[in-house]
Amino acid sequence: MVICGDRSGRYGYLGLRLSDHAVLKTSARSTSTRGFIAQNASVIYSISPAELRVTVGGAVIKQEPMIDYRGPAH
Repeated sequence: MVICGDRSGRYGYLGLRLSDHAVLKTSARSTSTRGFIAQNASVIYSISPAELRVTVGGAVIKQEPMIDYRGPAH
C-alpha cells in the first residue's frame, strides 16, 4: 500500500491485494502519531510506522508488521 499526498495537503490510500490483484483507492487522513487512517465503507485501514491494521466494527481482521515505512519528505 502507499499513501500519497497532494500540494493541498490531502492524502489518498492505494492498496493492492496480492492474492487477486484487487486495487483499492480511497481518501486518507494523517494521525498525530505519524500514521494514516483510510476508510472504505465499514473497513478501516490504520497505517503506522509499525504496522498495517484492518478493522471492521472495531474487530481486527488483519494485522501485519510494516516492512518499509517512509514518512513525508520535508
